[in-house]
Amino acid sequence: MRPVLIPSSQFLIAVLVVCAFAESAAQQTFTGRLSDSVCAGSHQSKAATAQLTDRACLFACINALAKYVLVDSEGQVLPIANQDAMGLPLYAGRPVRITGERKGDAIVVVKVEAIPAHLHIGHVVTNWRDTPGSRGFLPVAVDEARVAALHAGLAASAASLDDIKLHAGHVLHALDPAVEPKGPGTGYGVKAAAIGARQHLDFAARADGATASITTHAVDVSSSLSRALESLGEAIAIAQRIRAATDVADARRLAADLAAATGAHAPSLHRLLRAVGTRHLRTDEVLDRSGQLRAIVRTPNWDDFVHLAFSEIRACGANNLQVVRRLRAMIENLNETLPGHRQRDLQEQSALLDQEVERLFRYPQERILAGLADSQGLGGHSSKVKRARKRAARRV
Repeated sequence: MRPVLIPSSQFLIAVLVVCAFAESAAQQTFTGRLSDSVCAGSHQSKAATAQLTDRACLFACINALAKYVLVDSEGQVLPIANQDAMGLPLYAGRPVRITGERKGDAIVVVKVEAIPAHLHIGHVVTNWRDTPGSRGFLPVAVDEARVAALHAGLAASAASLDDIKLHAGHVLHALDPAVEPKGPGTGYGVKAAAIGARQHLDFAARADGATASITTHAVDVSSSLSRALESLGEAIAIAQRIRAATDVADARRLAADLAAATGAHAPSLHRLLRAVGTRHLRTDEVLDRSGQLRAIVRTPNWDDFVHLAFSEIRACGANNLQVVRRLRAMIENLNETLPGHRQRDLQEQSALLDQEVERLFRYPQERILAGLADSQGLGGHSSKVKRARKRAARRV
């Protein structure tokens, strides 16, 4: 029998196919969070002592000769054999999907990639390629909103028509640089940042790796952003009317409305506090099968939410009577509707608001009005306002 000659090209193709099949058969996919061999599932004690973020703590441990490890969803710590694998520093501290081969107890890493759902959340919170400083959409939106609130307050307290218009222009720039390209903001704008955050939250809710928790919270926050964008459109319209005003009295009235629109994102924040105030807020703990604590996932507590809702608005808008009254109405409503254990932080915010009123308002009549809640922040001539003014008049 004569031997069959196989062309060398066909032989090489066959070898490559067999090798590729063998390689794919040996490789597995592992998911979890990249950590270090010292802190493993939790950086809480070491990070808190050194006042570091979890990611900074991880790098500190790596620099002190710890090793990268993967902590899976059950808290199991999986060593990584090839510590020089590409992608380990980039995704350190983050949820990842690792493709690799199991050798003994360790993983030989072939590829490290972000889990798509978490990648989009990272774009919302941590980083994005075209934002100022490549930060996440939400931090950029918050910074731009601070600029808008600051200049809305300055417009409301300005004396001349030119000054009111100047600060209204600065508000426009911070909200949407497409409308006003010059100003003290970064040039990105609240509008673009909020749209980007909403878009990537929607991506996260539909992406591979989205848990039920991610989907629920992404939808909730996306809805809040949609409402915020509607309010932002109203603020832009008010600022444009100010710039077109020819009478200082009209401009002042509009500036007060602008301060309320930008300084009191209160309706959305009010809904947020009412929702979380009735929930059990806790730090999630990940236990292994034996019940041993393996990881602690930090989540915002009630103090964090209250600080987020009140501090920036009070700092930027407390000199505006309408903003103060709207915040006071929010505090009163939350005290009435939330459980008693939530009220201590609200009472502290009320006391801080009182201190700002004493510091910023010179006239007794204004101080009395600032002490009256107004859920709309319109400062209308209600019977309560009239009675307050009569009391103030008798005291003078």
